[in-house]
Amino acid sequence: QYRAEELEIDPLPLARRACARVVFGKVLRIDPAARRVHVEGRPALKYDLASINIGSTVMGLALPGVPEHALSTRPIGRFIARVAQVDALAAALGGARDMRLVIAGGGAGGVELACCFDARLKAMGVRPHITMVHAGTQLLPGYGNSIGGRVARALARREVRLITQRKVASARADGVTLDDGTVIECDALV
Repeated sequence: QYRAEELEIDPLPLARRACARVVFGKVLRIDPAARRVHVEGRPALKYDLASINIGSTVMGLALPGVPEHALSTRPIGRFIARVAQVDALAAALGGARDMRLVIAGGGAGGVELACCFDARLKAMGVRPHITMVHAGTQLLPGYGNSIGGRVARALARREVRLITQRKVASARADGVTLDDGTVIECDALV
C-alpha cells in the first residue's frame, strides 16, 4: 500500500530536525539507576529520558533453505523488492491456480502480513491460499486471549489456514517443512 520511500526513515535528518545527537554503536547495557547507556567503544551516555526502540526481530533466518527462499521482512528495502517478485509470480499465474503463501509467525507482524497479502492478491485478481504457522497455542501472544481469539476468527473469515504449535524447520523453493515433518507446498514463505 505504500511506496518504498514511505517505509524507510533516514534517522539523521530526523534527528537534526529534532536537535538531537545521533550515536551509532552497540549498546552494551543500560543503567537506569545512574541514567546511563553504555555503548561499545565510547564513554557512557547520560540521559534524562530514554526511549528504547530496538525494532522488530526476525527469527529463524538460519534455518536450512530460509536465507535463499524466504521473504524476510528485514531489511525492509530487500523485502519490498521480494514482494515485487511475489506480485510478478501472482500475475504470471493469471488465476490458473491459487497463490500459495506460508506466513511464519502468529505475532502482530505475521497477522498484518497475512491480511495485507490476502488483500493485495485479491486486488490483483488472484485467489490467495495463505497458511500461517505459529509456534504458540494462540495468536498474538502477550495481547490477551480475547484479542488472539478475535483475530483468529477474522483470519478464518479470510480463509487463512492456521497451524499452531508448529514451527518452520526448513524451506525450499516450492515449500516448507515443519518441525513435525509436515510438508506444505507454497509459492512463497514470508
